[in-house]
Amino acid sequence: MDAKLVRLAQELKCPLLTNDVNLQKVASLQNVKVLNVNALARAVKPIFLPGEALEILIQRPGKESGQGVGFLDDGTMVVVDAARKKVGSSISCLVTSIVQTASGRMVFARFDPDLNVKLEESPEMPAQGDLEVEASESEKSST
Repeated sequence: MDAKLVRLAQELKCPLLTNDVNLQKVASLQNVKVLNVNALARAVKPIFLPGEALEILIQRPGKESGQGVGFLDDGTMVVVDAARKKVGSSISCLVTSIVQTASGRMVFARFDPDLNVKLEESPEMPAQGDLEVEASESEKSST
């Protein structure tokens, strides 16, 4: 079946749209363009969701009063309310919304000074294996 689909795509001079990795490999070997549905879904998936914490370097003031602007590694602009005085600093903020524009995504966030303290003070959770070891050690000491 894969060979028939690849041949048809070649005859029609069109790409294949699939979620089948094996079909993608076969088509690529035959120089047929392939669009993988899973890869497309990952590409449009939001980077962050509202309410998530984000650490960002504020690189310049924003257009509106009090705003600071930073950029993610992929070039996505992050506009942070109440971060104008933090230009040149790396801060933690809460994502409030994400907007898709013609030129890409923009992330909007809110600087919360208390968030930095909470993130620094929060103890890391031990791994599941660590919990089992601690339990077995306490069981030994109680016997």
